[in-house]
Formats: sequence, C-alpha cells, structure tokens
Amino acid sequence: MKDKAERNRNVNEQFLQKIDFLQVLEPEEQKKLALSIKRGNYKKGDVIVKEGEYGDVLYYLENGICKTKKRVEVGKKEVPGKDIKKGDLIGVDCFLKGKLRDETVIAGSDDVRVVCLSLDEFVNMFGDVEDVMRRKDEVFDKYYPEIKTREEEERLERERIEREKKEKEEEEKRKKEEEERLEIERIEREKKEKEEEEKRKKEIEEKKKKR
Repeated sequence: MKDKAERNRNVNEQFLQKIDFLQVLEPEEQKKLALSIKRGNYKKGDVIVKEGEYGDVLYYLENGICKTKKRVEVGKKEVPGKDIKKGDLIGVDCFLKGKLRDETVIAGSDDVRVVCLSLDEFVNMFGDVEDVMRRKDEVFDKYYPEIKTREEEERLERERIEREKKEKEEEEKRKKEEEERLEIERIEREKKEKEEEEKRKKEIEEKKKKR
C-alpha cells in the first residue's frame, strides 16, 4: 500500500511538471500539491464540465478523447465543437482567472480518465492564484497579457502624471524666481530713483543757499 501511494505521488509530481504555469512553484510546493491531486473516469456522453458553471477544477486529459459544446443563441448558427485530446488541459482560464466555464466538455470515448486539481485547495496552500503566477514574469506575461497591458498603461499614466507634476513645479519655480527677480529690480530701481531725487533736491537746496 505504501509503495502504491509512493508511485501515485511520483506520477502526480510528473504530471505537475507537464503544466508550465505550475513551474512557478518550488519543488517542495509541488510535492505538497501532488498530494491533493485526484482522478476521475468517464464514459462516452458523460458531462465533465458544464458551460456557465464556476470553474473550480483544472482537468488534465490523461486518457481518451473529449468534445466541446457551446450553447447556441437564438438565430445564430451552431459552432462545431472542438476535440480535446490526451495531454490537453481543460479549464486553464477558469483556474487562473476565476472565469465561468465557456463551454461544456463531454467524454467522447468510454476510456476517459482525467487528473483533477482543485482551485480551492491550491488557494488554501499558496494563496491567490494571480499572486502566485507573478513569481515568474514569463508565466504571468503569457497567461495574464490583459493585466500586463493594463499595468503597463497604468505605469505610463503614472509616469505622465509625475512628469506633468514635475514640469508644473519647475514652471512655478521659474515663475516665482522671475517674479522675485523683477521685484528685486523694481526695488533697486525705486531705490536708485529715490537716491537720484534726493540728490537733485540737495543740489537745488545748495544752489539756493549760494544765492
């Protein structure tokens, strides 16, 4: 029993190695996560996930084939479903971004076997998924391009605001310095004019005295 449990754990760890975005986890974290992995078996026609449901489980198709199906809106042509083959993941966006299922996945053969990774257990172990994915830029950029774009836009906007603030401060500083310079010149000019006026008055007084 112990050997079987050990084999299952090794198989689960090997499975985790196949998922690129889980490489943000440390080896010990992957071993911990491997213990939470479950498996499920389905027969042809069984519904594995249903469109519109909360995507709280990531599936890896370990064996068999599956088909996808989308609800058809009134007046719109039905879109053919796509095949999901061995080695494909089901529900990546749901797992990483908390989205609802955008399609129903149905077992296409009697030998479907899936590996199941619970979102709730992942969050309980490591915290918010998005925060965990930020550990590696290449992973975050690949799976969260819209957030990366938004953050880049926000960064540029902050830089623009900061630049305009600095330019405004520098302009106000120049304006203040110019006002101070003009005020100094005015004071100096008035002082000089006053001195000249006093000088003229003094000269006039002296001329009167000489008379």
